[in-house]
Amino acid sequence: MLRVITLLCFFALTPTAGTLLWEARPGPRDLGGLAESAGILTAGNLDGTGAIFGFNADTGKLLWSHHGEPMRARSVSDGQHVFALFDTDERRRHLVAYDLKTGKQLWDNPIEDRKCNQSPVPIVDSGRVYILDRAGHLNAFSAATGATVYRFAYATDDPSCPSGLTLANNRLYFSAGQRDSSKSSPGNFLWAVDAATGKELWKYQTHLIVKYISDIFATPSASAETVVATSGNVILALRASTGTLLWSNKAEGVSGGYPKPYPLSAPIIANGIAFAARLEAIESWNLADGKPLPAIPVKFLTDIDFTHLYADGATLFFLGNIPNDPDSQAGRAPLHAMDIPSRKILWTHRVNRQSKFIENWVTENVLVTPTAVYYDNNSLIAKVAR
Repeated sequence: MLRVITLLCFFALTPTAGTLLWEARPGPRDLGGLAESAGILTAGNLDGTGAIFGFNADTGKLLWSHHGEPMRARSVSDGQHVFALFDTDERRRHLVAYDLKTGKQLWDNPIEDRKCNQSPVPIVDSGRVYILDRAGHLNAFSAATGATVYRFAYATDDPSCPSGLTLANNRLYFSAGQRDSSKSSPGNFLWAVDAATGKELWKYQTHLIVKYISDIFATPSASAETVVATSGNVILALRASTGTLLWSNKAEGVSGGYPKPYPLSAPIIANGIAFAARLEAIESWNLADGKPLPAIPVKFLTDIDFTHLYADGATLFFLGNIPNDPDSQAGRAPLHAMDIPSRKILWTHRVNRQSKFIENWVTENVLVTPTAVYYDNNSLIAKVAR
């Protein structure tokens, strides 16, 4: 009898997947840069006055904050520190480290800057913080002190804007290169760098594959054996250890009797499948051989360069409108959780709130953890059960 009561209490206390656990409104709007570690969620104000916040991840209670500079990209944490990229009033960039529990600033490093649309997202692992600057370097700093561990130059002159960084199996992957065709090695490359030493492992020249739209890869996705990247409407897979091409495919239809390219979002690998979004669907390919799988009809409302897919285990998460979606009108681009093997929607959650003038505010920042999904919308941060 006691066991039955215990089980009933457990199920009563376990929230239903897709239900709202809490929301916090720290003040400014345009929030994002979500990271969660050691029971603390960090987020920032990406525009306006600028700020970074630390919340209790269980309750949403504000623990600490700093105001004054817009935060760029996403914050990251190693369980002791949190790292975030900021713009100063002079539009100079710097990487700042804080104590995760107290919010105390620990160190501050300038990051070389060139004009680019993207903001480089830092990565922290094994006591080092990695970040791409926009002057042609991959930088590694000590997480504890901010001291430079190494600096890898991927372009010595006229660097192109880099993609985001991806870390897998002690290798860092990113796309970048040189714009000036008069140089000895022009064009964009997909790079693999040893994360411990900063030594180049291989590079793959992207413009030999892509013939239109763009030769710049979005942030790649990687497993232990395979790296997947998209450029324009092309997706390709490389062997992670050597950079050897394994397969490539195009996303395209037909218009007026001619091929119509479908530009793709940054890819993601989940459950042995490579996924990438286009404006009207999620495309997918078998990771082992590149065989196309049936498209998943989804209407995305953000620019494809800012459309993201998220995954954990056998679940894929995305923000968009699907056929017969009950929230497609009132809850513009709701959050969906999809079981990958069956392709069934497990739950749907409306991210927008009933509010005058902003009920169709588009959410672009999502963080998936093993037990929850966090997201921003206008001036709120929210947590949803998984």
